[in-house]
Amino acid sequence: EALAASLDDLLGDIEQQRQDLDCDGNWDLWEDNYFGVLGDPGPGQQNRVHLPLTQEVIDTVVSVFHRALFSASPRFQISPREAMDVETAKKKEQHLDYAFSVEMKGEERMEPVIFETPLLGTGVVHLPWLLETDRIRDEETYDGLEPKDMERFDERYPNADEDMPEIVAKLKAGKKVRFGVEYTEAIHDAPDLTSVPLRDWIVRPLAKPHLLHREVFVGHDFTLRWDDLVRLHEEDYYDAVEPGKLGKNEKGESV
Repeated sequence: EALAASLDDLLGDIEQQRQDLDCDGNWDLWEDNYFGVLGDPGPGQQNRVHLPLTQEVIDTVVSVFHRALFSASPRFQISPREAMDVETAKKKEQHLDYAFSVEMKGEERMEPVIFETPLLGTGVVHLPWLLETDRIRDEETYDGLEPKDMERFDERYPNADEDMPEIVAKLKAGKKVRFGVEYTEAIHDAPDLTSVPLRDWIVRPLAKPHLLHREVFVGHDFTLRWDDLVRLHEEDYYDAVEPGKLGKNEKGESV
């Protein structure tokens, strides 16, 4: 309860600071300038001509930034220490480039961040490690007369004498066995490069980018549907949630 109250106070302070500095208003103004939305010229004045200077400047910045970041080869450079072989450093650079370009889809996923950097003042990248697994059912075959099969069996099932004595007895008798197996396999096991819209970025407006690790709270909003909340509640993801919190009002609306 104390932690929840502290977080609630922190979020309230951040929201109040954003309102005092009119952050959303400034971001709206920058977006309007970029997309050519003209403000009220006032009485006796007219806006006859629109020159998209903001759009041209920002597009130029994005183009230069994109060329500087993605046209370099290698994109990630490693300065080898004296004890490290230069060829080893080059191989690691190739690995990093492949991981960034292919596994993380860096160029595609960083597009919105690069665009927001000059438009709204900053771009935010969230880099969690995403691990997705799936339960696999398969069938394996081992021949007791094949040394390679027996080596593979011993490697996969070191406690087979205790866990599956009947199968071990058949293999020792030189027979062929076939049995079903079930195991967990990683579908995705790599960094998940994610763009966080600036309006969803929760941190003190005056926080210094290079000192974020000293901030009391750094986070971002994310959207959950109602059925997601119900599912998480049913799976006991949340602690001490009153049953009345998940229900419907007199109009039949979810509350």
